[in-house]
Amino acid sequence: MIYAAIDLGTNTFHLLIVKDENGKLIEIYRKRFFVKLAEGGISNISKEAWLRAKKALQHFREKIDLYKIDTKHTSVMGTAALRNASNQEAFTAMVQEEYQFQIQIISGDREAELISAGVLGALIPFDLNQHCIIDIGGGSVEFIIWVENAIAWKKSFPIGVAILTQKFHKNDPISQEEIDELENYLKAILNDLFHQLKAYKIKHLVGASGSFEVLYLMGACKNGVAKTAYEIDLVRFQNITKNFIQSSLEDRLAMEHLPNSRADMVVVAFLLIDFLQKNHVFDELYFSRYAMKEGMLYELMN
Repeated sequence: MIYAAIDLGTNTFHLLIVKDENGKLIEIYRKRFFVKLAEGGISNISKEAWLRAKKALQHFREKIDLYKIDTKHTSVMGTAALRNASNQEAFTAMVQEEYQFQIQIISGDREAELISAGVLGALIPFDLNQHCIIDIGGGSVEFIIWVENAIAWKKSFPIGVAILTQKFHKNDPISQEEIDELENYLKAILNDLFHQLKAYKIKHLVGASGSFEVLYLMGACKNGVAKTAYEIDLVRFQNITKNFIQSSLEDRLAMEHLPNSRADMVVVAFLLIDFLQKNHVFDELYFSRYAMKEGMLYELMN
């Protein structure tokens, strides 16, 4: 059986088509469009973002029709930008009418559950009993603490990279004053997270796709025991973060292996990861190739 997941995120729209082989995801097709729904602010989808979205959705419709995937085997979900946009209803109506996709706009908690389901499928070879999953999106960041085969705590925070970039990254390279302001902001908003990390004695942080994929692309991952997840070299992570902080956008656009589409928001993403590491000190960091899309597919298959 063939299944399709469409994840309509704040920065990126994803399509993943897989075949179910005894509960294992066998990838058939994957495509990502950097739509940047929140480019003009997360409270409204701009005309330009709307047009970029339509281009992505047209491609998705064509591919799903090509593989003859019916509606009951297709999952379409929208996250932070669609949760917050004032023209959300007009957008979802357009998508239904023009592309026959029924969008489920999900809560942060629901998003966290799906991310967790996807990441657990990727982490099987590592057998981590206690860990914290982080998914850094454009509009929100989800944290899920997993202890002994169950979600012990989860929370979605409105600190996605599109929001943090607009608030704090105005100079290029980013200034020390902006870094200090960002860290003070994170310290205030993430107090509950740090309390939970300490209470559950969490020493492993697992990043799901997105910004953590940059670490993989830039050679910061160790040779893993699986192709679905990798351990991150902490020294390489620190060196890459330092380079990003000191770089201009022009510098980042010239960096080998850094996708141009991530160059504008990657600085705040890495400052967030670095802030977490400095304030809790994880023994190990991991990158999971699986995230919300894979969680959506596991749900469809079951």
